[in-house]
Amino acid sequence: MRRKLLTVWYALLILFCLELVTYGAVGFMADYYHKLIWERFNAGIKEYREVNSSLPYADFINRASRAEGISGQVVAAVIQAESSFQPRALSRSGAYGLMQVIPSTWRQVNNQIKACTGRHAGDCTSD
Repeated sequence: MRRKLLTVWYALLILFCLELVTYGAVGFMADYYHKLIWERFNAGIKEYREVNSSLPYADFINRASRAEGISGQVVAAVIQAESSFQPRALSRSGAYGLMQVIPSTWRQVNNQIKACTGRHAGDCTSD
């Protein structure tokens, strides 16, 4: 009886180990596939492509995206998705502007990059 239980115990242990190896292999393959898809999806972001001049804010988008080294088409797509090119768009969460930035996030980023440093007349406001 004891020998039979020991045999069953070892069989269950082997099955458990096989299950772990299988789940590990499947997880590895899923992560690898996800990485490939992500890289393919993002491949175009680094290729600079200007937006058509008929698009609202095209000059500004092209100038800023060229300076940051990303595609203007990606920037325009984000603006289209977030605000439909409405500069005074306001979300229920308090995000506003073309790219729907939350004010606290803007203040934090601006403290680091100093984008708004009084280069223009007036205060650095949401306008």
